[in-house]
Amino acid sequence: MNHNRSFKSLVTLALLAVLLVACGGSSQQGADPASVVKAFHEAANAKNVDAAIALLADDAVIIREENVITGKEQIRAWLQSEVDHNITYAASNFQVAGDKVTYTCKAFENGRQIGEGIGEAIVQAGKIKYDE
Repeated sequence: MNHNRSFKSLVTLALLAVLLVACGGSSQQGADPASVVKAFHEAANAKNVDAAIALLADDAVIIREENVITGKEQIRAWLQSEVDHNITYAASNFQVAGDKVTYTCKAFENGRQIGEGIGEAIVQAGKIKYDE
């Protein structure tokens, strides 16, 4: 009877291990918020709009200057325009407090700095919900 219980425990542990590996491989769930924001900037700078958009919540909001850009489709159009105009961002000095990420950001157009400021993002469930 002890062998039966040990075998069942071993099978249960093996199944849990398989489930953990299967679920953890492609999910952004629980990802470090700073890593998500960094990945967004890296994808945008690499002109990979699809990869950047994949890091956004469906109802994401991005604020740039006086522009409020809402939802993935509007953000995609804005980001594609940034890419088309060779706008890139250098984000650094990431600080995380819960789901809030604060960072320093410099904007460049064709390699020439055109702006600098403090960015603030909210990351929930591995997706950017808000970025300013």
